[in-house]
Amino acid sequence: MDKGKYADIIDLPRPESKTRRRMPISERAAQFSPFAALDGFEERIQAASGYAEEFEQDEFRAELIEETLEALKLREKEQPWVVAVCFCGNGAGRGGKFSTVEGRLLKIDVRRKRLILEGAEIAFERIRELSFSND
Repeated sequence: MDKGKYADIIDLPRPESKTRRRMPISERAAQFSPFAALDGFEERIQAASGYAEEFEQDEFRAELIEETLEALKLREKEQPWVVAVCFCGNGAGRGGKFSTVEGRLLKIDVRRKRLILEGAEIAFERIRELSFSND
C-alpha cells in the first residue's frame, strides 16, 4: 500500500477528546438517517393509496349513513345491491386503509351493529360512505 502524502499520520492512534465522551454507534447512525427531501411526499403517497392513520366519522357523514341504513332496513327483503366505503384496520393497532365493498344485502344486524353482505360483514362504525340500488 502506498502511504503517499499521509505517511506521517496514517499510523497514529485515533484522537480522543478529553472533554467529551465517545458517541455510541447507535447514536452515530442517526446522523446518517434519510431526510425528507420532499415535505409531505410520504403523506401524499399514503393518501393516494387510501392509507389513513385513523378514522373518525364526522357528524354529518354519521347522520347520512344512519339515514341510509334506515332506508336499507325498509328494503332488506328486496336484497338491494350495496356499495360501502369502509375503513379496514391493518390489524396491528392504528392505521389502515379505505376499501370499497359491494354485494347483495343479506341482513342488517342492529343488535351487533353490522351490515351483512354476500361475502362481507361491515361494522357500522367503520362505514365512511354507503349507497344502494335495486339493480
